[in-house]
Formats: sequence, C-alpha cells, structure tokens
Amino acid sequence: MHMNDIAREQATVSAAPTAPAASAASNATPAASVHSNPVHAPSASASADCTSPTRSTSTYSTVFFDLDGTLLPMELDEFLGGYAQALDAFFERKGLDAKSLVEDIFASTGDMGRSGTDVLNADAFWKAFEARGHARVDFEPLLEEYYLHGFDALGANVAPNPRIVAAVKTLKDKGYRLAVTTMPLFPLPAVEARVRWAGLDPDDFGFMTTYDTAHAVKPQLAFYAEALERAGAQAREVLMVGNNTLEDGIATKLGCDLFLIEDFLIEREGGVRLDDVKHGSSADFLAFCERLGEAKRSYHSLDA
Repeated sequence: MHMNDIAREQATVSAAPTAPAASAASNATPAASVHSNPVHAPSASASADCTSPTRSTSTYSTVFFDLDGTLLPMELDEFLGGYAQALDAFFERKGLDAKSLVEDIFASTGDMGRSGTDVLNADAFWKAFEARGHARVDFEPLLEEYYLHGFDALGANVAPNPRIVAAVKTLKDKGYRLAVTTMPLFPLPAVEARVRWAGLDPDDFGFMTTYDTAHAVKPQLAFYAEALERAGAQAREVLMVGNNTLEDGIATKLGCDLFLIEDFLIEREGGVRLDDVKHGSSADFLAFCERLGEAKRSYHSLDA
C-alpha cells in the first residue's frame, strides 16, 4: 500500500461509526467535505454566526479544543502523509524493513480505533501490532526514541494561527479551564510537540487526550464522556471547539455546547448542521472569546 493511501486509510478511522461494536463490514467512511481557508477575515455575519443556536455562554467553565484544523492549522491527511514518510526514514536508519513496519503501524492504529472502549488505546494498539509479528518490548523503545528526538521536525514549517493563539490567551486570562481533546492516536510527547507547533504552551491545558490515557476515539461518545470525567466538569458547562461536524459535533449529544471553526471545516455525514451550532472563522472565534465574560466557577479541577 502506498504511503498516501495508508495516511488516507488512517484518516478513515476518525470517521468510524459511533457504536464501538460495529462490525468491520459496517465501517464505511462517511462522505466528507473539507473546506480549507487558513486566512479568513471576519465574516459579515460573524455576530449572527457566533451567537446562533444553543445555550447561553454564561454557563461555561471549561473549553475543550480539537487539535488538527482547530488549534493547529494543518489538515490531518497532510500531517499523516509527512508522518508516514518520517517514520519510514527513521526505520530505514535503524536497518529495519521500514515499509512493512509503517504499514503495520497504521493498520494497528486502525484496529485500535475499532477495538471498543474497555482497554487503553495504547494497549489495543500494541496488541494489534504484536499480532502482526512485532514484539512490544522491542519496538516501544524505538517509537519512544522517535517521538522524543525525531517527531518534532515535522512541525518545522507550520505557521501558528495568531487568532487562535490570542483566543486561547483570552480564555485563559478569563479563568476558563482548557483541555486538548484531540483524536488520541499518539503518546503525550507527540501531542505536546504538536501543541507547540500551534504556537501554544502545553502547560496552558489541564490535560491532553493521548493514546495512553484514553479508552476510546472520536466520534465515540465514550471518548467525550471520559474527557468530561477527567475534567471534573458537567457537559452543560463545557464548550467544545473543533472543525469536524461529526467528530467534534457529537459532543453535543452529551450536552456540550459547540463552536465549529470553519478555516479547515470538515463536514461529515451524520454530523451536526452548521446552522444548529455556533460557527465562524478563527477571527470570529477570537471575537466570540473576547465577548465572553469571566468563566463560571466550578467545584472541580482539571486533571493535571
């Protein structure tokens, strides 16, 4: 399988049906429409967009952020293609069968996304990888080495979105508790590196969803239920900020409010309708954050 095909197949994992027990035969990729507008001026309808549907903004104590296409101005397919090439080069330098290993890593990650919610994603990944003939005891140290010493180079050409950086600072200054609820495919060092690529400080977020802390993936409701438990927050006090109408939009089914940033908007079959949720460009989102009052006080603390 060509590396670009592997990356595209991995992106399919994020569009798996919500029910963890769905069979492989039912795991078809929903139709998706992707809109990429990384430089987007405030829209004429910004006010209408940002104050449309859902509840009063005075209920928020906590803001969950997606990473790809939201905090980080990069599309997942683009990133995964470069990631596959970098892994290939890393294994080549180790004298290993790079092509086979990269294919098995992506295939095992796909299996992880379909494994259910009763085990950690990391354990599901390694079970699938070992089933393909690779011992965890041999390869886990190698991947740790890559994530600590090679992975960060993938972000060399990423330009942070200054509007997103300003929005995060605004929310932090107003006392909102922040978390990165990204698709949990990677260990913490990789997620922290990607947050830094976005021009942000990982320490500004109470926690980040990683493959070694999460038991589910998007768009499974269990993913958001676990994030809410970890945040010590009730859904009604959480604003989910993302760019995917299904993967991020499904948080509304638990009672979270939603703001979809349209710069890298992904519209998927079964996702929310834009007209039913808050939405707008990254500039609109910054203006929305500036209009928010101070955070609602909560009795709980985010997981450190």
